[in-house]
Amino acid sequence: MSIPSSSARGISHTPPLERGKACLRCRRRKMKCDGARPMCTQCVRSDQVECEYTDGTLTGSQILEQNVAHLEARIRELEGKAGESITLHDPHSTFSQAQSRPSATVTVPSGVPRGDPSGRWQVPEVLLDSFVNHAYAFGFFLNMPRFLARISRAPQDQSVPPVIQYAVYLIGLLTSQDPLYVNTEPRILSLSMAALAAAVSNIQPEDLLYILQTEILLSNYFFHKDRRLEGAYHVTAAVSFVLGSNLHQITDWKGTGAVSTAAFQLPMPADAIEQGERINAFWTVFCLDRCWSVALGSHSALARRNLLSAQILTPLPFDMIDYEQGLLPELSTVPTIQKLLTEQYTDITHFTTARAMVVILFSEAVSLTSDGRSDDPNFRARVASLEEVINQYKRNFSTVLQHLQTASEPSPAASGSLLGRPYAARCALYIQTLIICTEIKLHAPLDQDQGVNTILSHALQAADILQDLDVTTVGYVDPFLGVMWTIVGQVLVHALMVERSMQPVGTTASSERDTIIQNALGQIINVMEALTVADPTATLLAHELRNLRQQQAMLHST
Repeated sequence: MSIPSSSARGISHTPPLERGKACLRCRRRKMKCDGARPMCTQCVRSDQVECEYTDGTLTGSQILEQNVAHLEARIRELEGKAGESITLHDPHSTFSQAQSRPSATVTVPSGVPRGDPSGRWQVPEVLLDSFVNHAYAFGFFLNMPRFLARISRAPQDQSVPPVIQYAVYLIGLLTSQDPLYVNTEPRILSLSMAALAAAVSNIQPEDLLYILQTEILLSNYFFHKDRRLEGAYHVTAAVSFVLGSNLHQITDWKGTGAVSTAAFQLPMPADAIEQGERINAFWTVFCLDRCWSVALGSHSALARRNLLSAQILTPLPFDMIDYEQGLLPELSTVPTIQKLLTEQYTDITHFTTARAMVVILFSEAVSLTSDGRSDDPNFRARVASLEEVINQYKRNFSTVLQHLQTASEPSPAASGSLLGRPYAARCALYIQTLIICTEIKLHAPLDQDQGVNTILSHALQAADILQDLDVTTVGYVDPFLGVMWTIVGQVLVHALMVERSMQPVGTTASSERDTIIQNALGQIINVMEALTVADPTATLLAHELRNLRQQQAMLHST
């Protein structure tokens, strides 16, 4: 979309603010703040998620701290331990004690369907069907046909532990909203948390991937519900499991690499499918960790565990259907992220590969711009280098989209459902939006210094993607899309602030440029609204929508 040029490129000089009127970030860093609402120029330049002012009310950070006590009480309630202190599990410490502890059992309360007189049960078919249709959007990395075959044999076949069955039940409840079962969601959530605690206290090697899968499903469940601290906790637990089992260093097809140093000993993979599950497990956790650490404004759990990019040797993931055909990615002793950033990587024919790649690029852009200075020549050179990799990625990813346009619609229960229309639409939307957010993060510091409109052009592109979006086809969306649309929306809000500051006093008519930006912001808000109507459980998306609406309303009031 072309943008009519503005007569000026920056914000006009403003008189100094009164003492105490600057935003919190500028006050802490002793920077000059222009007091612009909803975001000052300094925070926009640094690409901060929030710009907080102290107007006699609690700031977002203070509210977050205040909510910790309420969150802890909620966790106690869910675990049936109200009034007791909480001890968060450490997978590394519990594994060494697993053999000496008796296994715990999970009791099914009244009102929850049972499978047979023994108390073992099956996931109701309507919930299982709904789970299957949304599984990959919740980070499901296991082989679906094998998983369904095993879970269909329950309760006779006990190879699928209760911990994953409760998680499947929970996601099925969330996505189906079936009136027969919807009221059981709090009880199933409580059971799922209890089953997870029991499984972690007595880890068996054959259950480890199921436990890891449960952590991932629960993290996405909590993020979807806008319970971010609980979601972040389960991401941290998942990180502990993948590092403890050396899933980040798969360097041979006999095991997971460096097995002797692993805290968790996984069984030998029987075939390409089992090996693929382990590869995809690591990258699913990597993507969760890197994305949500940005959304939460915290260090990633992988970084807190001192995992450097150079230590990641596990190859980029393939789609599960490729593993079923006996295909495996090429092994290498060159760190995977280093290889992506320094070599011409053209093999982006798999959606799962494309998603992992774009998250790596997003993470690199955030890390680079948060640590570097825009006036440093080395910083500019690194930005240019990363920009070249991003452009190459965009060219190669176009082949995936072309493939999807001609792909047939497979059965949702097959691994090939990755190419099914709902998943394909969701994944394409996610990848295209995240690559735009990556470019926004990368260019924001340079845009402010050079007075150009690069990030605005990218934000308009993100809105363009939504013009032909069929919300009924997409249905459930990854909650991180709400965060991405907020990043895009804030660029548009700031651009409108700049545009209106350039207009002569008393001007009432909107310029062509102003209208284009307003329409783009309206497009994003309308899609978010439609998705929250289609999915009333999308609490995080609704939260981000309210924030954007508030910023839009503030523009109209000025």
